[in-house]
Amino acid sequence: MESQTASSCIQVLLEIARGTSHRASIQKTLSDICGSVERYFTPRHLAALLVEPETGDLTFSHVSGDKAELLGGKKLRKGKGVAGWVANCGEPLLVEDADSDSRFPALFLTAKTKGCKSLMAVPLKSGDTVYGVLEMIDTRSGAPFTPKHLQDFSAMAEITSLALEKAYYFQAMKRMAETDLLTGL
Repeated sequence: MESQTASSCIQVLLEIARGTSHRASIQKTLSDICGSVERYFTPRHLAALLVEPETGDLTFSHVSGDKAELLGGKKLRKGKGVAGWVANCGEPLLVEDADSDSRFPALFLTAKTKGCKSLMAVPLKSGDTVYGVLEMIDTRSGAPFTPKHLQDFSAMAEITSLALEKAYYFQAMKRMAETDLLTGL
């Protein structure tokens, strides 16, 4: 993992924020933001999962790293795994050492997290409504994630939440402009 300073975190936050002015697609927004986050943290695995409003299940909307082929487009049942726990609680999660964290085997061990050493996940939310989760597993250097990393990741998630909310609203307005209100066509 490259040297992370307050300045480099601010640069990533600004990169994410600047992009919000021209992104209209939720998928493109996630892809661009995840690219920025990945350059900052260099994780072995990074995923953005979005909550399906009807079921509460999570869909892997963007996946990069070691597990990308396995997980892209897959669904995670409500409350399952790391992302499910974060989505239900609405709170960030840091597991610095999976081997010594007593919660890990019982709550978080899945095919995706098997063999991981350190992970963190943060909710994407607006107010009290969680509509997604960003999660990272292990660093390419092998160093564990720290509380400082979680703080930076949480800040990035807040900006990401705003960018996604803007993309959702843009898409809704576009549908309204293209649809006749009387006929629905």
